[in-house]
Amino acid sequence: MKNTLIKRKAPAAALLAILLFASCGSAELTAPTDLTAADGNKDNPMRIELRRLPAEGADIYYVYRSDTENGSYDDAGFSITSSNVETDDGGEELRYLFVDNIDDGEGGTYWYRVTSAANDDIVNESAMSAAASAETYEGTWSDTEELGDAVQLKLAADTSALYAVYVDDLVDSGELKVKKYAEQEDYEGEDETPMDWTALEDSPGTTDESADGAFSVFISGGELYTAFRDASGTDTHFVTMKYFHDSGDEEFSSFAWELVGAEKFNTASTEAVSEISALTIGLVGPIYSAFTEGGAPKLYEYNTTTETWFLRIDATGDSPATGDFPATADSINLLNHNNTLYVGYQKTSPAVGLYLRAYDDSDLQAGGLVTADAVADSNAVFVSGGGDIYAVYMPAGGTEVIVMQFANDTWTAIETAGDLESADNNGFGTLDAIWFDNALYVFYLDSSDSDKGWVKYYDGDEGWQTAQKNQAEAVTTGGTVTKLQLASSLGRLYAGWVEDGTAYVRILE
Repeated sequence: MKNTLIKRKAPAAALLAILLFASCGSAELTAPTDLTAADGNKDNPMRIELRRLPAEGADIYYVYRSDTENGSYDDAGFSITSSNVETDDGGEELRYLFVDNIDDGEGGTYWYRVTSAANDDIVNESAMSAAASAETYEGTWSDTEELGDAVQLKLAADTSALYAVYVDDLVDSGELKVKKYAEQEDYEGEDETPMDWTALEDSPGTTDESADGAFSVFISGGELYTAFRDASGTDTHFVTMKYFHDSGDEEFSSFAWELVGAEKFNTASTEAVSEISALTIGLVGPIYSAFTEGGAPKLYEYNTTTETWFLRIDATGDSPATGDFPATADSINLLNHNNTLYVGYQKTSPAVGLYLRAYDDSDLQAGGLVTADAVADSNAVFVSGGGDIYAVYMPAGGTEVIVMQFANDTWTAIETAGDLESADNNGFGTLDAIWFDNALYVFYLDSSDSDKGWVKYYDGDEGWQTAQKNQAEAVTTGGTVTKLQLASSLGRLYAGWVEDGTAYVRILE
């Protein structure tokens, strides 16, 4: 609800709209006392609430607002949500709840003062109360959570938990490690159940820690899936997928990693695997995994009924009529948009270009060119949100993040001037993007700010804004940063990254 500004010379009918409590008005009129103001919160970020004790002899109350404590106080618009009597901790009556709904984009700190009047007699208005201040909610990044030594990192979240999957090259020779951020188990307190980090005891396996894009993660049906370049043998040619399953058997360990189909399911591979991407379409739909084998892109499909992997598309040329992949690709990404699978890839032969093509009936659809520019170090991300598709990438040799929106069958560029133009390419995983809170969020490195990692979102009216709304705070603080990751669930935005060989996560609530 937007503000309704109450003018000082309003007619009686308008003044009566803010009549909260009827009294005879015969007592001596006093100014309201003990005005208090409550800050906005993550559920109502632009809403400030005001409470005060009732004033003797008052029928009508006027609320004044200022953006500085000692500045000019003007009539404030507000909506009235309650006139019931409430009590504070000491049993004192607290009447009248004023709610000030600040317009989007005008967040900050505001000061309020209240006067009282008898009926609609604005001549007999009391002195102003003492000022009370409150802030709109800007979002706050949590302290940095250190996960452990890492060279690779992936995040995945659903409504109950965040999973951080990472691998290091220092101690455990590429063992995949998983930490879970969720409500504390067996919490018996009266407050809201706190969130906590716990490490999964078991690992799905080992991967080649030196290969970029050596694993991918997603959540389906409340279970965590990971497809990884299987390093359990002497070669790096194969991919294995596992999921973290609750056995439901109280006599044994509740959770265990289970295979999705056959281990090392791409048995025909003779080339090293990288650029792994994986997801599912729907709760009971097929599971897909795409990757490159020696630079040649491939798409596999897992049939959940037959429990078998099938090679659907191979790199046998570039003929959209048959749905074939190009001969080589630097990157490959899978996207679920409106329950349709889309395949994005950076083509390197026979001609360079970034593509996103729908997959239907075992064929890739024709067209799909996003840009003819080469992409820097496989830094291309595709996002579904608000009914549209977004492509976020860094061009090779460029110094900015490019954002394209696909709507009405047309790709158009979103303005990035002044915000994402000073981006730095720090290798694979330099950026990530996600649809969150009805907006596109981008995590990137700002070369104009010591290569610190920033999270910004796009507002159609205000342009690019920092994730903490009216604050300006980098997510990372220094060091060499890469493997940027974003995930979200239940109003929380998660930012993860690898910095100087260590994985970190911060949370915006």
